[in-house]
Amino acid sequence: MLDTGAEVTVLTKGTCKRIGLHLSKPSKALLGAGGEELDVMGEADVSIRGKLKPNIAVATVYVVEGAKRNLLGIEQIRSLGLLAIVNSVCEESINPQDKPPRLFGGLRKMPRVLKTALRPGVEPVMLCAPRAIAHGLRDEAKAEQEGVSIRVAVV
Repeated sequence: MLDTGAEVTVLTKGTCKRIGLHLSKPSKALLGAGGEELDVMGEADVSIRGKLKPNIAVATVYVVEGAKRNLLGIEQIRSLGLLAIVNSVCEESINPQDKPPRLFGGLRKMPRVLKTALRPGVEPVMLCAPRAIAHGLRDEAKAEQEGVSIRVAVV
């Protein structure tokens, strides 16, 4: 699995056994996304070859007890050419001080007032898909979310 937020590459214990890695004592402690210290069994220097491109990345990989899947860290993702940064969606340059291009025909009024009818006694509810929040930011997001209430006015 590609993990652009990971500074190192992590292998599961099963993968380590399957490929026959000989581990040395870990040179540093690793912290998970939530800040907890990970149980690092050891490390090894390996060469990683990509299937899409003929690039080879040399990396120190860490075997972590309890890891459920292999994670390819950002340095190896870049070395293997698996990440593309897109800085622009168009080729022409635009001066932000110029008048913006006309994209739409202008503002218009709705032809009539739209109404939503609810059955008597039904309270309107707003549904939205939850956004993924990085584990390390969840407590901060929950604290910010407390006390926020959304009311929907139905005409």
